[in-house]
Amino acid sequence: MRRVVLLGCGFVGIHLLKELEKQNFQVFPTSRDPDKNQFLKSHPNKIRFDINEPLTYQNIPDNCEIIWLFPAKPLAKVIEFYNFIAAKSKIRIVLGTTSSYLAKSGIIDESSELDLTKARVQGENFLLSKGAVILALSGIYNKERHPFSWLNKGLIKNSNKSVNLIHINDISKIILEIMASELSQERFNVSDGVKYWWKDIWKTGNEKGYVFAGCPPESEAEDRLISNNKLRILLGNYKFENFNKE
Repeated sequence: MRRVVLLGCGFVGIHLLKELEKQNFQVFPTSRDPDKNQFLKSHPNKIRFDINEPLTYQNIPDNCEIIWLFPAKPLAKVIEFYNFIAAKSKIRIVLGTTSSYLAKSGIIDESSELDLTKARVQGENFLLSKGAVILALSGIYNKERHPFSWLNKGLIKNSNKSVNLIHINDISKIILEIMASELSQERFNVSDGVKYWWKDIWKTGNEKGYVFAGCPPESEAEDRLISNNKLRILLGNYKFENFNKE
């Protein structure tokens, strides 16, 4: 049985945990305080782990594949943990974000310039150099965590801005695909490949009665498309979740 450690079991991790266990992986979910995590406190393999507490590194079991789910920072601790674990287990996948790209407009692919001043980018690049696959995630959503609610909370300040999205189900399926491969030292943009505009999302949500807040003001256009062409080559005929049907 393959053994997988989920470093940082939050929104993505909880969903991924269930999918990995369905595929007969033995999963070890970690948290800084697993006994207070309502999703993990009863899990038999829960582990306490905190990147800033080196004494917790020894809690990670040997002969595991590690999926890193929280921001890989600070760099010094990322390196320290890697040096501790490298001889025992392998860091396979690290989740990043498409917000790490510098460009605010145009088509963004894996060769686009990254903001190297960001601590998580520095950590990701280090782990990439050591063999990890980096998944740069677009805006993550499902029914419980939906862009309509982001509008209702006032989190969107410019309706004249594009947004790129990826469903939580797609993320889990993509991770499983990579786990079934021999890929290493690769970066993939993870997006459904569609460019949405916040003003259109607001209009749809308002008409359907899901968005109660007013439409955010329009400022200078931010028109950015996260290209998923490289990911599509890996996935073949895979069909992404349809945002408009969520």
